[in-house]
Amino acid sequence: MRKREIIMWTINIALVGAIILFFVINSNSSQYTSKMTIKSQATTSLPVKSASVGTNTNANIVPKNNTISTTPSYTLAEVSQHNNETSCWTIIDGKIYDITSYIYSHPAGVNKILQGCGVDATKMYGRVGAHDVARLANTFVGNLK
Repeated sequence: MRKREIIMWTINIALVGAIILFFVINSNSSQYTSKMTIKSQATTSLPVKSASVGTNTNANIVPKNNTISTTPSYTLAEVSQHNNETSCWTIIDGKIYDITSYIYSHPAGVNKILQGCGVDATKMYGRVGAHDVARLANTFVGNLK
């Protein structure tokens, strides 16, 4: 009987270890995916000003007295087009975030996070104490017009 108990405890410990390892690997891969998504957006979504002859050749420098904003902004209609599992944008306090990479790792499940896709989810987001907007900084897309 003693050998059987040892075998059962060994199996239980191995299963718990495998479950923990699974969650650690998935949380790290979702962070990696999120960072990669941001890097690809940063290189494709920002408008680039062309430099003319005789001016500063660095197109990203804007004089301090110039009120032109380089942060993209979108209308609610544009955000509402990103309302599914392949492209999920949400609005929180007037800021737009691409939360597509969080869909399958969200603790409350896919359906909960999909409710916030393509809409202003400020109230929904604020109801959950575990939510922290600072965690979404890497997914920032732009401002709401």
